[in-house]
Amino acid sequence: MLSCLQEHPDAYVPPHEVNYFSYEYDRPADWYRDQFADAAPEQATGEKSPSYLAHPEAPARIHDWNPDVDLIFSLRHPVERAYAVYCMLLQNPHYDLGDDIERELTPSAGMVQEGRYVEHLRRYREYFPDEQLHVLVFDDLKADSRQFAQRLFRTIGIDPTFEPSLLDRKYGHRKKRGGAVWSAIQELSIRLTRVSSATDRAIRWVRRQGLTDWIHRLRPGTEYPPLTDAVRERLNAYYEDDMDRLRSYLGRELPDWPGDGK
Repeated sequence: MLSCLQEHPDAYVPPHEVNYFSYEYDRPADWYRDQFADAAPEQATGEKSPSYLAHPEAPARIHDWNPDVDLIFSLRHPVERAYAVYCMLLQNPHYDLGDDIERELTPSAGMVQEGRYVEHLRRYREYFPDEQLHVLVFDDLKADSRQFAQRLFRTIGIDPTFEPSLLDRKYGHRKKRGGAVWSAIQELSIRLTRVSSATDRAIRWVRRQGLTDWIHRLRPGTEYPPLTDAVRERLNAYYEDDMDRLRSYLGRELPDWPGDGK
């Protein structure tokens, strides 16, 4: 979704997760404004920071900044999301996670609690009317990426007929973890995009050429621990009530998700 917006000529989105209203709120306001310094006056501006959904203080902070803002939430199957986050953090040396998935993916884990979407959306509904909260479902992206992109563009108010070059790519977490060296390379690239527009443009060019998946296939690494049936069943049960409330809020079915629709 971020890459599609970065390609759209009517929109400007920073190339990295800004996280200002969650983890970077101690920075000055001018630092946040600087994230959009390269935006043209006629472009719609926004940013992608998944941390905002579950952060308890983010809704009030965003409302204080701009009470009229439109907020877009892209939600995926909560068990798949929790597993993907676990795999991502497992290769990050800043997190002390082990390969025992039975011990790590429990309802008490923060990465699991973040998937209780209705609980988090309730905080936003205390500050924003429902017409400013736009919920997209990741399943729709996998089923029809063009239709998903068109809906996203219409929500933002930009040309919905624009077709990004990455619409046909496959989505999902990587199958291998690259270890400390690969994590250091990723962290360096993120830091460089924050301070160098040239690096940002180069990375976006690599993505447009479809080279990122090829690079990931070449990298060395070990397999992630598999999501076991026992863990899946435990997390499905944990999410059931929240997912049923989500169905009611969205007014749609969520096939294969926890709860009545599974």
